Amino acid sequence: MDAARRSGRMAVEAGDVVADDARQWTVTTARLKTVPAYGAADHIAVTATLKPRAVP
Repeated sequence: MDAARRSGRMAVEAGDVVADDARQWTVTTARLKTVPAYGAADHIAVTATLKPRAVP
């Protein structure tokens, strides 16, 4: 992932930990979704598991 940051792009891959001030998630899948002929609409789709898991 450091190489991606150096190139100016952020890479999110399975196993990465994403966090904000209150929670952490472990990425389970990450995919780049492209929109043909309209690059401004490209986006990523990510699924993640809350760390630690919330128990009802």
